[in-house]
Amino acid sequence: MEAPARPHRRLMWKYTAVVVTLVAAAIVSVGLTELYFSYQDSKRTLSRVARDKASSAATSIEEQMKEILLELNGVAQPTDETGAAGLVERSTDFQRVFGREKFVSRLSYLDSTGKEQVRASPLENTRFRSGIDLATSPKFVRARAEELYLGPVYRERGSRPHMTISVAELEPGRGVVVAEIDLRSVRQVIDRARVGTTGYAYAVNSRGELVSHPDINLVLRGTSFA
Repeated sequence: MEAPARPHRRLMWKYTAVVVTLVAAAIVSVGLTELYFSYQDSKRTLSRVARDKASSAATSIEEQMKEILLELNGVAQPTDETGAAGLVERSTDFQRVFGREKFVSRLSYLDSTGKEQVRASPLENTRFRSGIDLATSPKFVRARAEELYLGPVYRERGSRPHMTISVAELEPGRGVVVAEIDLRSVRQVIDRARVGTTGYAYAVNSRGELVSHPDINLVLRGTSFA
């Protein structure tokens, strides 16, 4: 009378195996679903953090440029003195800018004909009336036509990235003040805009030219992301 129980036990084990398999599949499915949504949430959070840091870096760079432009507009005013005394006065104004803006590496004043009358730098003696003719240079022509000229990124002595900013003088002189800007300030902002352990930030100008990047060789090669 015991014999019929064996097929019954085998059938019970089969049902048990099926149920266990279904339950395991359901658990795995739920786990994968939760993992997927957790990954998507993490990705959205990371993207939001990266976007916020990029926006903050861009705002910081913009504020730095605004401060420099305010200084340049200040020294682009006509001087009280004229002739040689006026050039000395302008040179003195330039030295004040160097004291306040450490990333301004050179300042020049071009008269209304485009000839360089004053050239000053924190590392060099001031030069007066060099006579260098920049009448056809964009830094002179476009500043006179548009009030403000922002030049492309270039390498000073083949290394540090710089850019030129020119501001037209107000009447009656209508000369141009030209500033060479050391873009290390941008690098410092970019270095702070890191995300996680492997994320990094870089900056490009309106033309898509690389201004700052953790790999300085890309900057030195003049890489374009346009």
